[in-house]
Amino acid sequence: MFTGEQVEKFGKTLLNVIQDLIGTEIRSDEDLYLVIQKLPVQDRKGIWQVIASQLDSTAGEVHDYYFNTWQLQFYENIGNYRAQIKQLFSELYNAQQTPKEIISNTIKAFNDNFPSNSCNQRKLYQIVYRYIQGRQHDSPITSTQSVKHKNQSMQYDQETSNSSQLSIFDNYAFQQAVAYEMK
Repeated sequence: MFTGEQVEKFGKTLLNVIQDLIGTEIRSDEDLYLVIQKLPVQDRKGIWQVIASQLDSTAGEVHDYYFNTWQLQFYENIGNYRAQIKQLFSELYNAQQTPKEIISNTIKAFNDNFPSNSCNQRKLYQIVYRYIQGRQHDSPITSTQSVKHKNQSMQYDQETSNSSQLSIFDNYAFQQAVAYEMK
């Protein structure tokens, strides 16, 4: 997580690193963003580590801050379209399709319905993915799954009643394993 000081320094540090890399002056954040978009992938990977060392951070934190926060200033707020995205998702959702197909169909329909939108496609993907997760969580359990879950619950209840024999760590590990199996 970035501190306030790191957030303040991020833009200037990014600008300096990119200017040094390409050897040209960049006049605005928007130009900086466009230059970064055109950089070959191998060049972009290296900049996160350079910036991280200057901000006393990690390359992962710098990368995530860039993609999840800094670059979003150049896109339209996806939140303005949440109702429309949810509507399209509901209309197009088909449990027989893979999540990838559902996401692809929903994003395509959104972009077709709102061709002038300038929303970040990665954020759009994340929103639709969360809708799928919610739908899968809310979907009825088939009878085979129900029996499996009922048996696991009974086993969990039986093991939990004997949990006084387990150490705190073992009990936690067991609960995590059961929770994983029930997914």
